[in-house]
Amino acid sequence: MNNEKSLTAFIGHITSAREMITEITAALENHCDVHPDDVNWGNVGDIARTSSALKEIRDQLLGLGEYAV
Repeated sequence: MNNEKSLTAFIGHITSAREMITEITAALENHCDVHPDDVNWGNVGDIARTSSALKEIRDQLLGLGEYAV
């Protein structure tokens, strides 16, 4: 019974993560709504933080970096 509840919660979080990945992919495909002529160091910092956060997530999910076994 408890496994059923945890599985339902797990699948719910996977569904939510997939939806966020779709939104993130769309934003990246659109260069985060920043025109190349308008790129500034603030934009660089923003995307660097985004990239770092995504790397952390990737490493955790795939057992890479500090998460390597």
